[in-house]
Amino acid sequence: MAISQVRVNFNGQWCTLAYNSETQRYEGHITPTASSHGQSGGYYGLTVEASNDSGAVSTVDSSISKALRLVVKEVTEPEITLVSPPQGYLTTNAPSIVFTVTDEAGGSGVDLATLSVFLDGNPALYSTEPIANGYRVTCALSGLDDGPHTITAAVSDHDGNQADLSLFYTVDTTPPMIQIMSPNAHRIIDDDAVLISGTALDATAPPVTVHIFRDGEDLGEISLSASGAFLKVVPLAVGVNEITITAADGAGLVSTEIFRIYRMVTDRMQADVDELAELLAKVSLTGAELHRLANTHFRGAYDFTDLNRVT
Repeated sequence: MAISQVRVNFNGQWCTLAYNSETQRYEGHITPTASSHGQSGGYYGLTVEASNDSGAVSTVDSSISKALRLVVKEVTEPEITLVSPPQGYLTTNAPSIVFTVTDEAGGSGVDLATLSVFLDGNPALYSTEPIANGYRVTCALSGLDDGPHTITAAVSDHDGNQADLSLFYTVDTTPPMIQIMSPNAHRIIDDDAVLISGTALDATAPPVTVHIFRDGEDLGEISLSASGAFLKVVPLAVGVNEITITAADGAGLVSTEIFRIYRMVTDRMQADVDELAELLAKVSLTGAELHRLANTHFRGAYDFTDLNRVT
């Protein structure tokens, strides 16, 4: 009697083996679609069935032969994915860093016991919650100094494949420093423009961006020297000019300086001179004209309705 058929059952599916005369073995191919880690005992149990031409059947399975215990390991590493916040600047010294660790569907799964998280080379505390195919990890930090910090994480799946993640942040909780060199705040001047000079510096999150506003109008960004110094000629209207200087650092923190410049010279000087000449040329004046003439300061023909330094 001769063997008529040899087949193997893998995960509920039968695969018929072909006889190889060179190796004198029955051979075939089966394709596992998932790691065997989740299987009972950590392996797939195979069953081999052989039949002869008289119809007799002989069967052997993994409970009898350890050679029929198929261990399948994945070769794809897990994934560590940052959720928040994005890398870069942090404007708080107590951030929560959130990321996920997942393994592919059908993989061996994330081995949570291998998860490690470090802050600047030192172990960091974290909490986890299950999600699809893995875990969500939250690392709540506190008391971070302003400046650069590095967070690293590593985890393996149950088949020993490892993933790593490095995150780079700069903590900046201090806005830029603005120092106005000139003019003095709330200064009274006669000029139609003023030169504003100062410095804007930030040690943690350069570069600094400076804008000057006059009465709410943005006069544009000001270039800074290497030392943070700036200069800007600002035109002035007659009366009160509210000057606002803002400095923003790379982290988005903003400092603001507000002061007022009073321009006292009126643009109506010639009109006042003409009016005075007209009043003096009259032989007789009305009561209103006499009152106006009596309240006129002859030097420059300013009057009490104008913004000027009259007595």
